[in-house]
Amino acid sequence: MITERVAAARAELAVRSKEAIDAETAAVWGARAVAAYEYFNHSGTAKWLVMAAEYAHEAKEHAAGGPTGTLEHVCAELQALTRGVL
Repeated sequence: MITERVAAARAELAVRSKEAIDAETAAVWGARAVAAYEYFNHSGTAKWLVMAAEYAHEAKEHAAGGPTGTLEHVCAELQALTRGVL
């Protein structure tokens, strides 16, 4: 699982900044949070709400390492896309 990705990670680290990687990672986790929240809305299954909160946390954690303003942007998008629940 990890072994197959090491070469790609080396190449990425050679050309991309940590800030750029964190911003992209924040977007991925944020999208997961929104999708999990949508699953919760459709199913009412609590596990999806818990997963949405965890994914939102990861998005914010990575956004904090991104360029200036990334955290604020991610928080605003999450709030808008989840109707403020997360």
